[in-house]
Amino acid sequence: MGYEYSLRFTAPTTEAVTAVVRQISGAQEVFEPSYGFNFEPCAAQNGWPEATVSPDVGGLIFCDYRGLRGRAILGELIAELTAEFGAVTIEEF
Repeated sequence: MGYEYSLRFTAPTTEAVTAVVRQISGAQEVFEPSYGFNFEPCAAQNGWPEATVSPDVGGLIFCDYRGLRGRAILGELIAELTAEFGAVTIEEF
């Protein structure tokens, strides 16, 4: 239960995208139940992460679990993706 965003951009490889996500403060790579990144456990959300990022065709899916830093993490992620790959299209769903 949170806000989900589709982030679309053009990157040369999946590894290049992963390298950018790893640079974001608080990113923790996870492999189960599926590959992605968790960002900082949120005390107010009973151990749920502040946000998650999952790879998707043509970009990433970002989920903000309504913690204290979700939007700040999203902003930092968009800034880093834009700096590395150019334009990023964002759609909330």
